[in-house]
Amino acid sequence: MFQPSTIAALAFALVPVCSSGSAWSGPEHTPTASGYSCWDYQKIIDVEVILATECTSNSECSQILYGTGVGCSTDDIIGNYNYDASYFFDMWDDAVGYGCAIEFDTSGDCSSTASAVCSSGVCTWEG
Repeated sequence: MFQPSTIAALAFALVPVCSSGSAWSGPEHTPTASGYSCWDYQKIIDVEVILATECTSNSECSQILYGTGVGCSTDDIIGNYNYDASYFFDMWDDAVGYGCAIEFDTSGDCSSTASAVCSSGVCTWEG
């Protein structure tokens, strides 16, 4: 069952947005051979991260999405062990293959004492 935060994230990502002018122009909005632009890939992956990190207890937060941080596992995104990460990694691989730079909002901290916790319904590193 989706949590309210997931529904809001999906609604934001899936609602068509119409715009004219320079706000939607530029290389990040130019479709790749897949039909998705780099902006599209970023938004799809952002929604996948929201889905991946949903939790109700600390014990669910055990799947590390390797490569999403600055080079240490405690900065990589920590997800719910029930999340199927194959689509996430497929989309990320496609995006990188088309020359897109995908950004992840991680802290940059590499604490050797950090532990995975479920905080306010989201898997995160603490400590």
